[in-house]
Parts: sequence; structure tokens; C-alpha cells
Amino acid sequence: MKIIENSLLDDLQLLGLTLNEAKALIALIKLGSQADAPKIAQLSKVPRTKIYKVLEGLEERDIVNTSKIEGTANLYRLISPPDQIITDLCSNLVGPINDAAARSADTIVNLTSTLKDESEGIHQVWVIKGQSHITRILREQIENASIEIISNAFPVFIKQVLEALTKAQERGVDIKLIMLDEEVDQLPDKYRELLAKNITGVSFEHLSQFIDFIPEEFRDILQLFGELLLTRPNVLLIDPATSNAMAFLYLQSETDPEDITVLQVINQDFIAFTIKLMKLIYRFAGAAKVIQTHFTQE
Repeated sequence: MKIIENSLLDDLQLLGLTLNEAKALIALIKLGSQADAPKIAQLSKVPRTKIYKVLEGLEERDIVNTSKIEGTANLYRLISPPDQIITDLCSNLVGPINDAAARSADTIVNLTSTLKDESEGIHQVWVIKGQSHITRILREQIENASIEIISNAFPVFIKQVLEALTKAQERGVDIKLIMLDEEVDQLPDKYRELLAKNITGVSFEHLSQFIDFIPEEFRDILQLFGELLLTRPNVLLIDPATSNAMAFLYLQSETDPEDITVLQVINQDFIAFTIKLMKLIYRFAGAAKVIQTHFTQE
């Protein structure tokens, strides 16, 4: 019983009462919702020198009222049933919080508008560490995408956000994933089938088998493509052609594959350059796919 009362005292303080007000309220409820100050002080263990001030506080909160009868001690009684008192305390607490939240939301929007006008003061690159932290931020940004997502990141990174990508695709977001065929095979069947039309996959192994049998000028292009594909920057672009463009550049440790750092970049020059590089790789992938299909069929 003592543990329950201690917990109740904690909860009542969270709802805005002082410790002594909470003690007096519990005592008054135990005494049948009506009693004089000395009895409340005795049961609540609130000193008599403080009990009247405490009861005045409860009266100001509209929890108790006082019956003053000449020649007798003042009686204090609860204005509402105990459960209604808790509801009222919650309302008194939540109301100002909701008002503050509404005011803060409006103010923050205005602050954001002000900052957009002072873009030179905004950091262009953020360093993100920690697998779960990285994944959470990536998912949030993909969920906010409205136009296009382009990625040539390795499967180890794409796997973490496959569900968010498929949902973006369902919303009508244009998705382009550039991978080797071998890498496409590493994706779970469910997501590979859903994203199949959005993946430009090329088999580097097959390309290398017939690269010696084509004219030298084409061979140079395919070799360049092969180098770009194997050493490609691991980048995921969100809405790259908009003012909200954002790039995520993955940096994977050579000594520890699980130790991943991501650069979140909003610098427009970097994004413009990255878009050109990605489109170049994407076109090579598409062209190579056609050549690969032609040779493998023959």
C-alpha cells in the first residue's frame, strides 16, 4: 500500500501539485472527501504550520472549497469526485502544452523561412555515424521524396531502405537503381520483384567475356564503364532536380565493413556534379545492357 501511495504522490506531482498538496489531497480522500485542517495534517503528515497554506493552494486550484462556520473549525471538502479531479488536472496541464505547441509550430515555420533567406549560414554537409542513425535518416528522407530517387549504392546500403523505396515507388516517385546483375541477385526476392523495372543491372562478368571481340573504340568505352561501375561513388540522390535536393554519400571503412559514415550534402554544386556522373553511369549501364543482351543471345 505504501508503494502504491508513493507512486500516486509521484504521479500527482507530475500533474502539477506540490508534494504537500498531493499528500493533503490523498488524506482528504481517505477521510471521506471532507475534514478539518488538523485531521488532514495528522493523516497526511504535513506539518500544522504548513497545512493551511497547502489547503489554500488546493482551493486556488479549484480542488477543494472551505466551509466557514462560526465557532467551529473550518471544514475542507473536495469539489469534484477524485477521478474528475485527475481529469481536470490533466486538462490544466495539457491545455497550455497544446497552446505552446501550436505557437511553437507557427514560430518555427517563420524561423525556417528566415533561414532560407540566409542560406549562406546553413551547413552544406553533415556527417552521420551509426548504422541505426544512418538508416533512420535515410528512411525519413526517402519517405519525403516526391519526384525522383537515383542510387548507385552497393546492395549492403540499399537493403536497409528497400521498404521505403518500394513505398516511394507506389507514390509515383521515379526510382533509378544502378547495380551489377550479381548485386541485384543479393536483394530479397520480394523487393527485387517490386523494383525490377527500376533497376538497370549489368553483368560485369559477361561484359568481360566479349569485350575483346568488339572494335577498340567501343572497347575503351566499356572498359571505362567497367571502372566507373566497380569503383563508383556510393551515392543516393533524393529529388535531385529540385531546390530540396539532397545527396547521401556512403564512406565505408576498408578495415571494418560495418563501420559506415554517410555525408548528407545539400550543396547544389556537388549535387549538380553528382547528377551528371550518375546519369553518365546510368546511360553506360543502359547501353551496356543492350550490348550484353545482343551478345549473349548470339
